[in-house]
Amino acid sequence: MQQFAKQLFNEVHPMWLLRILPNNVLAYTGITYGFKGPNHNVTNHAVGGTQAILEAYHAIKLGQAERAVVVAYDVGIEPQALFYYDKLGVISARHLKPFDKAHDGTILAEGAAAIVLESEASVEERHAVCYGEIAGGFSASEGSGLFSLESSGESLSRLLRQTVNELQMTPADIDMIVAHGNGNKKSDDSEAEAIRSLFSAESVPVTAFKWAMGHTICASGVLDAVLTTCALKNRCIPGIASLDELASSCVGLDVRSQHRALQRKNNSALMINRGFASMNACLVIKSCD
Repeated sequence: MQQFAKQLFNEVHPMWLLRILPNNVLAYTGITYGFKGPNHNVTNHAVGGTQAILEAYHAIKLGQAERAVVVAYDVGIEPQALFYYDKLGVISARHLKPFDKAHDGTILAEGAAAIVLESEASVEERHAVCYGEIAGGFSASEGSGLFSLESSGESLSRLLRQTVNELQMTPADIDMIVAHGNGNKKSDDSEAEAIRSLFSAESVPVTAFKWAMGHTICASGVLDAVLTTCALKNRCIPGIASLDELASSCVGLDVRSQHRALQRKNNSALMINRGFASMNACLVIKSCD
């Protein structure tokens, strides 16, 4: 330890900790834009962004804040990260094809997204344009391990059912499902099984967005929430253009490669988000139209 201490500053930059603290972006965003009030930094791999939305939702609902800016970011293309993800066997060398017969892994990307949440009273006070409503959501772990998922999709199905029931909705009230759809076979297959188990009596259109931009990991939940809101507002179910043929394990999902019009009954979408440590999260987003 004495020898290590003598060489410490030759090998380790004295500001190394400040360069890697996960709440750096939170701090600098607040300083740059003068944000005040409560703040929270969520670091939970790919579900972190969705959990941040849920934190803001509950803070506003409980009167702890009138409005919140939810920001998520990640750099999946960082060389060291790519090396370890490849060692885990989750990276495709070719493509990102969710629910497709040829799905063989994901493609990581760099990305960021931000969304403003506020109470109805705050919207009226500011005469703001409201694009959508976070109706609610939940997150839970499958408890399957750091890098594992249940092949049955039972835990994810239970989470989706809990969310729909808590919001006093039924599967028939959901107009569109935005799947996690990361292109990994085990994730796609278990997600398809979970969707089928809850929506077996309904034909609910399913889409996903990662095929178009890559998997942005921590940013993916907020990015998907923004795109889901836009899809509802534009009454469009975006197609998955990389889809050629459904995998046999995903047959039964109403997935298309082309865009189609959204036939709205309840102006609502169910968004699914998944991550390491067998974490699942979901949101129900409604259109304001």
